[in-house]
Amino acid sequence: MPRVAVLIDAENIAVQFAPAIIQRARSLGDLNIVRLFGDFTEIRLSGWLDVARVAGYEPMLQLSGGRAKNSADIALAIDAMDILYGGAIDAFCLVSDDRDFVPLASRLRAAGKRVFAICRRSDERLSNVCSEVFPLLPAAPAPAQREHPVIDAYRRIAAGHSGDMTLAAVALALRKHAPELIPTKGKGTIRKLLRATGRFDEIGEGSALRIRLKG
Repeated sequence: MPRVAVLIDAENIAVQFAPAIIQRARSLGDLNIVRLFGDFTEIRLSGWLDVARVAGYEPMLQLSGGRAKNSADIALAIDAMDILYGGAIDAFCLVSDDRDFVPLASRLRAAGKRVFAICRRSDERLSNVCSEVFPLLPAAPAPAQREHPVIDAYRRIAAGHSGDMTLAAVALALRKHAPELIPTKGKGTIRKLLRATGRFDEIGEGSALRIRLKG
């Protein structure tokens, strides 16, 4: 399996992409090195430090030289060359949207190494000098959690009421309009079913108990 060095420009890529980056990088080979480059004294990069702490990645602190400086970029390039001359790595994975890394990728390819890029925006130059360029896409939103069917049933039977119903009325209506949701008889069973959803308020006690769907 190819031995891969993953070098991440943490100042240029948001930490929210960390899972997608590592998932893609693992498909390329054995991740012998994963390093993050940036001025981690900046609060905006604190999330990358949390990722490094949990996953065991190496944060490479490079204090900023001032506004619009590229200290982290230079540190990444120097480290890449040190790794190259160390001879223990078969491929590099550069993670950045900065086109300044095109010359670095070209130099690593000239040394016989495979070079991959992970970025949000690519261009022809980067594609020409890299073995392959992978688009960095935001993680797909989690699928919406489906509501318990009894909630939808309650909305239907409660239409036209003043916001709440007695438990007895709810039980009667559910048994009439959605009997498949009620496996056994008894108001106690209905009450347990409604409580299990965590979406209902109970008002009052005993025969006066009323049920209301939470906002």
